[in-house]
Amino acid sequence: MDSGKLLARFFVDSDSPVPAHAQLKSQIRLARTYHDIESGDVLPSIRALARPLGVGDGVVRRAYRELCEAGLLGTDNRKHVVMPSMLLAPEASALAEASADQCHRLIAWAGEARVSTIALGRLLLARAFAQEAALPSYVFVDICRLAAEESARDVAKAWEIKIRGLAFDDFAALSPTDRNRLSAVLVNEHLYEDALNVVGEGSPHVFSMRMRCEKYLDRRVQRLPAKSHTLIVTSTESSAGERALLRHCRHVFSGSRRLHAKVLSKTPDLAALVKSRHYNLVLLSPLVWDQTPKRITRMTSVRRMAMEPDPRSLENVRIAAGVLL
Repeated sequence: MDSGKLLARFFVDSDSPVPAHAQLKSQIRLARTYHDIESGDVLPSIRALARPLGVGDGVVRRAYRELCEAGLLGTDNRKHVVMPSMLLAPEASALAEASADQCHRLIAWAGEARVSTIALGRLLLARAFAQEAALPSYVFVDICRLAAEESARDVAKAWEIKIRGLAFDDFAALSPTDRNRLSAVLVNEHLYEDALNVVGEGSPHVFSMRMRCEKYLDRRVQRLPAKSHTLIVTSTESSAGERALLRHCRHVFSGSRRLHAKVLSKTPDLAALVKSRHYNLVLLSPLVWDQTPKRITRMTSVRRMAMEPDPRSLENVRIAAGVLL
């Protein structure tokens, strides 16, 4: 689609409480979902889009940047913002089309009843927020509550919906009735098989989320010299969460950097171990971090082993998980 036609598809409602950059992001997502923007299409330049929208360049720049970080947009060799190749799974496309049909029916009913479609949309949004506050339908399952809440917050910000964080053990303890009420379960990729075993053959759908080291930790790891020694301390060897953490660590340190693992109960003097400088870096699992005195966690070679959802993997899951916009 040429830039002129693309420009005509975007608008900013200056009276809306939704920030202008968020409005633009939603419109680009919607256009991608319903193929108004195809793979390879070049989006208007920042200045070319900002002027007809009546907003500053910074609004468009922020919308483009956040969508690029999420993997929905990309750049070509000439630094143009483009729509990358992204095929929707057949079931995701069918869900998007069915949802569009329902919207058309509701809008048609509003016209026949002489009801403001904008006001009706606000009513639906208010009811949806109330329902999600009472009983969240999306959860992120991770190795412990702290990690789950952090991951849920990251995905909720990207998708602009409410997501509850659950430790794997808490998720496994849910009754079948409570689990069946969920629309989707997002789970740390290293816990995917465990989560499938909990859910069994029924609903809800379980989606594996690709994980990466948090940026600050990744930078620290990349600075480690070749043949360096890193220690990961876990609270136990038996929990699914700690096993998942170890699998992720082995993936991160799969090169020349050497990884060692210890259980906290078999490490009687953690402070002395850190001070011995036998290890270039000491990583503590989130559960161990919570139990460790600050005098140890403040040591320069000690870090919490923190993972986060890879932003570039979110777009592949979003529509299949029922988050159309």
